[in-house]
Amino acid sequence: MLELHEYLHKEGRAELLKKGMNKLMFRHQKEMEMQRAFHAENGSLSSFQEVEFKEEDHLHGRLFIHDGGLPYSKKSISVFMSEIRSEIRKSYPNWYYRPHDLRSTFATLWLMEQATRRRLMFDILMQELAALMGHNSTSTTEKYINFCNNNEASRHFALAQNRLANLAVRKKDNDRI
Repeated sequence: MLELHEYLHKEGRAELLKKGMNKLMFRHQKEMEMQRAFHAENGSLSSFQEVEFKEEDHLHGRLFIHDGGLPYSKKSISVFMSEIRSEIRKSYPNWYYRPHDLRSTFATLWLMEQATRRRLMFDILMQELAALMGHNSTSTTEKYINFCNNNEASRHFALAQNRLANLAVRKKDNDRI
């Protein structure tokens, strides 16, 4: 996490983001010029309205950016992750995880930590987790809630079984004496 935080605030990254924004602005200007020329050529220049370029409309908030200053496409990240996965599987043939598994792990661990720390039921945290995960609907988030509820129920059942087993062992030991 520290390395990711350092990368996020690295001076070179800020310069790359500026480079990416300039690239987007240039593309926008070219697009406006082409549209203006098209309208002029077709005699409808009076109906042409130039759209102003606003930086806030183009902020992406992504952590990883390529050397052009723009975010990597999902496809290129998937290819990169597939290459990493292939390398790992050379040494560990049974290993297989997808990048999305990290999201699931984060959601599950976050739920468990928040429920314990704040002494809340998992269900109460659903809206908060949905917002954190970027889910439009809480129905997508329910799988994490259900997993944690089932895990918690299994843990309580196992604890109860252990208590009963301990009582039975103690009773048997007392009967021998």
